[in-house]
Parts: sequence; C-alpha cells; structure tokens
Amino acid sequence: MRIGILGAGISGLALGKMLNASSDVELLERNDFSGGIAHAAMIGDIPYHQAGGHCLNSSLPGVMDFVFGSVLPKNSWHKIQRISSILFHGHYIPYPIEQSIPQIADFDEKLAINIVEDFFGTLPDRASSARTLDEWLKKTFGAKLAEEYFIPYNKKVWNTDLSQMSPAWTTGKLPIPDRNIFFRSLLGKKNCNVPHAAFFYPKKNSQNAFIDALASGLRITYNYPVLSAEKKENHWDINGEKTFDVLVSTLPLDIMPAIIPMNSWEAAPFNRLKRNGIKTVLYKTQPRKDTWTYFPDQDLAFHRVVSIGNFLRPTIPYAIVESTGGYSFEQIRGHAKKIDFLLEPVAENYSEYAYPVFDKDVEKNKKAALRVLSSKGVHALGRFAEWEYYNMDVCIYRAMQVAAAILKQCSC
Repeated sequence: MRIGILGAGISGLALGKMLNASSDVELLERNDFSGGIAHAAMIGDIPYHQAGGHCLNSSLPGVMDFVFGSVLPKNSWHKIQRISSILFHGHYIPYPIEQSIPQIADFDEKLAINIVEDFFGTLPDRASSARTLDEWLKKTFGAKLAEEYFIPYNKKVWNTDLSQMSPAWTTGKLPIPDRNIFFRSLLGKKNCNVPHAAFFYPKKNSQNAFIDALASGLRITYNYPVLSAEKKENHWDINGEKTFDVLVSTLPLDIMPAIIPMNSWEAAPFNRLKRNGIKTVLYKTQPRKDTWTYFPDQDLAFHRVVSIGNFLRPTIPYAIVESTGGYSFEQIRGHAKKIDFLLEPVAENYSEYAYPVFDKDVEKNKKAALRVLSSKGVHALGRFAEWEYYNMDVCIYRAMQVAAAILKQCSC
C-alpha cells in the first residue's frame, strides 16, 4: 500500500514515522527542509524559531512515549521549568495573571480589589454560554481582568475584533482558574498546573534535533511543491508524476481548492477560512531568567517575547519578538527600544502561516471543508490542515489517530 503524505512538518513526519515500518510511505515537501513552522533557522548557535517559539510537553496519552521511545530518547532532552512574566501597567508580574493579584496590589491596590470582586462575581460554568471570545473572557475571568489584560492581549495576537471570534480554541490553551485556585493565589499559594509549566527541549540546543530524528529513515522528496492531486480510479495522481493508494494532506485547507479538483460550491468554505501570519525578530538581550514574556499594551507592536536562549544549556541571552498585528519590521524594532532587556536585532522573518483565526463562522466552514476532503478520500492532519490551534504534541496525537485509521483501512 503506497501512502503519500503532503507536507513534512511535525504532523507529516510523525505520521510517516508511525506508518513507515508497515507501508510504502513518501512525504512530499515544498521546502528544502523538514519541520514546517517548527523548523529553526540557526543563527550561529541560536535556534531562531521564525514562526514563534516551539517546545514540547504533553499530558496526552501515548505522545511522550512515542517521542522518547521511537524518536529521541528522554536523555537527549533538557527539562526546563517555565518562568513567564507579563508587563502589566509598567510592572513585570508573574504569569498567569489571575494568580498574581497580590503583585498587582503592590502597585495598584484598587485595581487588584476590582479584579477580585469581578472574578468572584462570575458564576461557575457561566462561560459555557458565551458565543464570542470577548464574552467568554469576561465570563471566565471577570470583566476587569478581561478588559485590562485578556482582551487587549488577544486583540494583538489575533488582529481581529474579539466580538467576531469564537472561543472554541481556548480549551487546553489557557489556564482556567477555579475559585479555590484563585483564592489560594491571593494567599500566595501558586498553582503550577498550567500549560507548559515544564517542557522539553533537545540537548543539542535546537528543535531541529527532534525534527531530524523524526525525519530519519523516511523517504522525503524535498523542493517538491504539490500543484495538483487528482483521484483516478483507485489511486491518487500527484502533479501527473507520482501515484499513491492513500493520500494524507497536512497542507493548509485554504490552498486545497487550487490543488484538488472541486466545484465552486465545494470550494466556498475553504475560501472563507481566515488566518494570521507572524513577523518575528531575533534579538540579543540582557541576561534574564524568563522563558516567555507577554505584552498586552496596545502601544507596543508585539505581543510576546520568547527568550529562546533560556531553552539552551548553557543559556545564551537571545530572544524572539513576535508580532501579528500588521506592523512593519521598522515599527517592531522601534517599539522594542522601549523594552530595556532587548538590546540588538539580529535577524527577522515573516511567516505567512502562524494562527488559524477562529471567527464566528470557523466551525461551520472548517467542518464543511473537511467533509469535502473526506468525501474525496483525503485524510487531513495538522494545524492548518484541520484549521485548529494545535501544539506539536496535539499534532503527534492526531497523527496516532490518523495512523490507526489508515492501518485499519488498509487491512480491510
């Protein structure tokens, strides 16, 4: 059984690794490297994650067993504690903000009191009725904290009116405090059960060590853009040159109408999907302990700084500044001068694909698009192929599910 996988990002590589022993697998990749948006360009000894910082951890069943058992052994990774901060009203406070009310009280007691009153004024499970992202944020964290932090920060990330966005992406992405956690944080007792409280990064000091291990042993055709994929009888014809019995696409949904024959009615939901690109700038910095720093201030062009040098051993003072707001690189560099630990820009990059945008119609359009692909016999896998805000671990988990489905199909 010949299996073609379009794209050699994390999703495609993981699936290829899982199927390679039992099937004839080939991955088709338009770039001359693997890893997709997780690939790091090396600037000297610094792994420059051009589409934003990537790291790995997971509580999903089987993911870390696969990584440590089949890809890169556990002793090949650093385990790093997440130390994150937020520049809030001119002060650096610990992340997550809802557990840092005592620190806010140190410089604005009235604001801290208002945040507490609003949070305890929300009702348990009230957010389940929210239809828009701004409404969900207010019902989850209270109006004051939402208005002061979560809404301005997410406006910067998504570059979209939050009243026109769905809250569907929030599951597993944000630490959601219950009343006990919030109350204990007021007493200075932090809850460490937040996403990526600890994470793994390869000891070779580059995410590419993991990517290369995933790609090892796989047949990958590089510099091969997929221009057409057509089902002919019982096989798929790719670019009129390659044939496969089973086809898996990790390519973005919004480009599929240009690749797979479909009528205008079928193509419509693909064309309605929205996404954000990202501009990043690699900076030399002052030495600091943080791994991530968040910037909700609307007067700054960037929303996050990833101190990538603190993922390395020994640490090196470098960081990646991230912006999705349509700012120019000149504006990003200009605003970076306001941040005292950012010293000197070293490299910059624009990535066309970074975040699928969860507007109010995304669920309808995404499901319709995936139904079209499924009806044509295409397996969709990955962040942009499924139009989901997946981290690497979820991509691997989904690869496990797709691999099981394909193996079941092939055995019928």
